[in-house]
Amino acid sequence: MSSLNLLLSRGWVQLVKSFRYLSMPMRWRLARVAAAVLWFAVPKRRHVILRNLELCFPELSRTERESLAKRVYVRLARAAIDHGTLWCGSAEDVRSLVHFHGIEHLLNPENRPVIVVSPHFAGLDAAGIALNHLCKGCFALSDPKQSCLGRGAVKGTIAL
Repeated sequence: MSSLNLLLSRGWVQLVKSFRYLSMPMRWRLARVAAAVLWFAVPKRRHVILRNLELCFPELSRTERESLAKRVYVRLARAAIDHGTLWCGSAEDVRSLVHFHGIEHLLNPENRPVIVVSPHFAGLDAAGIALNHLCKGCFALSDPKQSCLGRGAVKGTIAL
């Protein structure tokens, strides 16, 4: 890894970790700003989400699908912002972000072994970290992007 990439990775991890000190309303504001910037800055991803929504929800109008896509962008930005809390927050902080329905089934020792599947990194990271606070022995598998930000994020999770 080049020195610049290493510096960017470390800087990104520190920035994300610092987000844990932001209030919830400030996190939402920051997420809305980040989502708006990404909506216009990365047209390829915008096209992908709009096409996927068109295929999955043909009954929705283009305006409705665009509104849904923008809400997804905000939620993904918020999930990225919350990684500071997931990485460095207390068990109580993590529990305040992640809510489980039917957790009693997972915690019942008679229901073993268990495999939990999550469709996206945001859910996988958050749920995996929160589950590990409830029952030891959880771990998550994913294939992080090979970029300085992806490696920085992985480094941030390992450095707990």
